[in-house]
Amino acid sequence: MSKTGTLTAVGSRTLESAQAFCDKFGGQPFGSYDEVLNNPDVDAVYIALPHHMHMDWTIRCAQAGKAILCEKPFTLNAFEAEHALEGERLAQFAKVVDDVLARGAKVVLIPTGPAYGRSPGDPYFDPIYEAAQKYKIPLVLHGGPSRGMGFDHWNFRPFCKVHTLEHPVPLMIQLTDVIFSGVFDRFPKLRMGFMEGGCSWVPFMMDRLDYEYGSVLGLSVRGKLKKKRPSQYISEGDNFWVSFELGEQALKYAIDAMGSDRILYASDYPHEPTEEELLEELPEFIANPAYSMQ
Repeated sequence: MSKTGTLTAVGSRTLESAQAFCDKFGGQPFGSYDEVLNNPDVDAVYIALPHHMHMDWTIRCAQAGKAILCEKPFTLNAFEAEHALEGERLAQFAKVVDDVLARGAKVVLIPTGPAYGRSPGDPYFDPIYEAAQKYKIPLVLHGGPSRGMGFDHWNFRPFCKVHTLEHPVPLMIQLTDVIFSGVFDRFPKLRMGFMEGGCSWVPFMMDRLDYEYGSVLGLSVRGKLKKKRPSQYISEGDNFWVSFELGEQALKYAIDAMGSDRILYASDYPHEPTEEELLEELPEFIANPAYSMQ
């Protein structure tokens, strides 16, 4: 037994086996491992589970903010070891996010490319979404990344070919994954803004997502969504927000599809349009008969 630590809790698959251990060594017995992690008096966890459970519970301990001492082997193989370390890094990052949001951050900018080889709908990132929902802070996705999306393999030159696609396409990918992975169902009050890709792509995606949702291929995701069609996550509630460009000719169709309340004007600071550009585009926008104060 430790000379400096105190055995506070013992978790087991059954309360009886935990009690038998505590009768001999002390501590409070729990009939599940989650109860140990939820105990605020527990600062560190010793993992002595069967080897195949080490990776999963190492990640869970890290997410619960506990120091970890894991019995060897740490994991079954190198892949699991890397996965567990990534989980611990994410847990530490989630703590940082929670601390930043608690201090009054107004918005969090997140990348529109994969991170750690995972898409944004992966439950791996749920601690970030949980913190954002907890503090009512919107997450903003900024179009622009192009690596790994084919552009870097197709020898797209000149760069204007890449720039044409790299802003809306990543936003379309992220939206598809977030909705079909059930992120807005797991976090119904989470707000996400899709910025600097215009909004004309949204009506197309609403139709496309609904089509796939209703097809035989959509059977695998229909159970994750709470009896809502994908387009309803866009046109209803507060989950989805998008920015528009003054020169978008198809803005009217976006308004018709999802309403105007969730469409924002983004200044694109710190490389916003010049005063001359605004003075030219804004009067044209206001004078356009397709739009009104309503």
